Order: sequence, then structure tokens, then C-alpha cells
Amino acid sequence: MDKIIEPYVMDRQFTVVGLLDTFSSFIWTDRYDKAGDFELVMPVSVENIALFQNDYLVLRTDSEHLMYVDTIETQSNVESGSVLKVTGHSMENILNRRIIWKQTRIQGNLQNGIEKLLNENLISPEDSSRKMEGFKFVRSTDPNVTSLSVDAQFTGDSLYDAVTKIVKDANLGFKVTMPTDGQFEFRLYSGVDRTYDQTDRPYIIFSPNFENLMNSNSIVTYVNHRTVALVGGEGEGSDRYLTTVEWDGGAGTGFSRREVFIDARDVSRKVNNQEVSNSEYYKMLKTRGKEHLAEYKITTTFDGEAENSRSFKYGKDFNIGDIVQLEDEYGQTFTARITEYIYSCKGGSINEYPTFSIINEGGN
Repeated sequence: MDKIIEPYVMDRQFTVVGLLDTFSSFIWTDRYDKAGDFELVMPVSVENIALFQNDYLVLRTDSEHLMYVDTIETQSNVESGSVLKVTGHSMENILNRRIIWKQTRIQGNLQNGIEKLLNENLISPEDSSRKMEGFKFVRSTDPNVTSLSVDAQFTGDSLYDAVTKIVKDANLGFKVTMPTDGQFEFRLYSGVDRTYDQTDRPYIIFSPNFENLMNSNSIVTYVNHRTVALVGGEGEGSDRYLTTVEWDGGAGTGFSRREVFIDARDVSRKVNNQEVSNSEYYKMLKTRGKEHLAEYKITTTFDGEAENSRSFKYGKDFNIGDIVQLEDEYGQTFTARITEYIYSCKGGSINEYPTFSIINEGGN
């Protein structure tokens, strides 16, 4: 049996205040392009309650992510006994505590754009009261990150929502980690391709044939698919700015054409108090339209009980964000990104497994 990894708690000065070794249930989820979370259930006691304060940190030695406490609940039950339930999110979610204070357009290099959003709203904002101490941006040198571009406009959005939208659209991940000097570090990163489409590294395959994928189910649905969007910007009636964008596979005709309207009235013609040209504004509307049209894609889901100890080890052979190969018992193959990794310990029984997000539409 795998060894139980006991979490521990640190205060806001990064001093260890306790080892959590009396829990009855512990679930820890790391994610690629959004914040992770944890749930801890343990006996209620004065000592255990004292371990958890607002924003105290919970860590595991085998995860580079760290979580903060945001909910502490005591549950009393005469029959089963009382328990303390503590939940929280990974440090990536701390971006939810800042908004994009003023209208901001980021255009060009994607990494530069995200760094700009963080600098202006969290790391070194004009208003010093908005600064989050001990937080820095660490630039990536990975070409899969540095080669990407972005064109987006935000006003009043949650910083977290803006960042997660940008990275998800770009198929990137992001993380906030804490090195030994106590500085939280924000990084963008890209998962590694470990599918049949490359020859630089060993394949990672989850399949019943390898006994590491059981009880698989796949669903392909076209219910919400749209192929062309009419995008509406500023203006009213006949004076409203309108443009169209198409799905990568084309708008289609007859039965294959599926239309949707996208309200982009919040995309302003004025950027930094200067009005952009008509051609530039239409370009901004098309960008917004493309982003939203991507949400109306053909959806493939794949559920299966993946187990990694038989043939491939998490952290050694694959990591969150990596692209892997899936195969079911009927010969259908899929490429999928590992979007999260879950560690669950209940009653001394440990389960660890990845969650997949399908990239292609399936087939054989």
C-alpha cells in the first residue's frame, strides 16, 4: 500500500504550526489551468481548531502547490461523533482578491500581457494599498509559452478570471509556488506531448490493455455546437458595429450551418482614453467572437478510472498538463490533456488518479 502523506499547516509567516496526522478523510486536487482545492475531515478538538486560522497554509511534501484555508466548519452528530471539516483553495485562487481596476487592453506577446495584468493589479500597482507583498512573476523561457500572442480587453474583471480565460484559450497552465525564500512565484507553463504524434519521448498510454484504465465511457455531442457567430459591439440599431466570425471548420451551409449571436457591447472603442480606428475595432470584435465561439465546439467527454501505479508514475513519467494517449476496449483512440490530479485518503485507503480533457473528437 502506498504511504499516507500527512499534510502540515503553516501560519502566514511560513512557520510550521502542526502536522495533520489524525484525519479521517483528506482530498487534495492539483489543477493545470485553474486553482486546485482540498478538503480535510478530522476529529474536533480545541487543539485541532487552533491549528486553522484564516489564510493559514496547508502543504503536502509531494506537491509543488500549496493551499490556503478559507472555510472551517464543525459538525456535531450524536451518533457518529463530531468532526472538524476544513476546506480551501490553492494559492492560484488568491488572484480572485484583485480586480482589473482600470480598462486594460493587452495586445501582442501573451506572457508580457499576463505580466502586465499582475504588475498593475497585484505586484506593483499605482495604489500601494493594492500591492500583495512577497509575490513575483517568473518568466518562462519555453517556446510553447513565449511564442504565443493575445489580444484582450478587461475592465473590472476578477484578475483570476482574466488569467484563467487567457491561459485556457492558449492551452497553457499556471501555478503559484513558494520556494525556500518565502516568495510566492507565479509561472506560466505548458504540458508535454507524450502521444503517438511525437517521437521525442516515450508514449504515455492509458488503456485497458495496460490495466491502467478501467470502466471507460466516451460521449461525443453536437448539441451546443455553433459554426458561425454574429458579433455585436457598441452602438444601437442600424448604427451598431456588427461583424461575423466562423468556426475553424467553416460556417457550413444548410443543416451544417449553426448560428449564434455574441453580445460584445462591453468591448469599448476607447482604449486608454483614445478611440481606435474602425478597422482596429472590428479586429477586437472578431477576437472576442472567436473566443466565445470556441465555447460552442463539438464536445467529447471520456470518463474512466485511471490508475497510474501499474505502468506509469505521476511526477516521474507524466505531470499535470501533459498530453497523453487514451484507448478504450473498442479500439477508439483519443488524445487528452491531464487537467488535474487527485489524491484521496479515506480510512487509511489511498486513491490517486488523473482527470482527462479530450483534445480531439475521437475516432479510430
